Amino acid sequence: MSVQTLYDWLKHCEETTGEPIVALSMCCNKQDLFEGVAHGSIYKNNLSGIDSLSNTRPMILIKRHFDSGFGSSECPPFIAWTKSWVLFHHVHDGSDHIAKVPRNPCDMVVTVGD
Repeated sequence: MSVQTLYDWLKHCEETTGEPIVALSMCCNKQDLFEGVAHGSIYKNNLSGIDSLSNTRPMILIKRHFDSGFGSSECPPFIAWTKSWVLFHHVHDGSDHIAKVPRNPCDMVVTVGD
């Protein structure tokens, strides 16, 4: 079992790319809707990094722990943007990962999971 939070993944991406998250879009799962934590989808723009979401419903969702190991996918679906990258939820055999592609496509090699 590998327990993760989306917050940790996004924070790691900010640190490795050197760019803050500027926008985040995510969908809520059935459990979030049932618990009344969120309704439908969430979109936040003009962010100055993932920590600028403090004390908001999206922060509650991205700090929720989930098992990122093989089996059933538990990570909330999301797309996040930095100045140069688009980050998104990637699943292989039920194992959750974060993937990124260039925001403005160009000639370069991108590896999944970095």
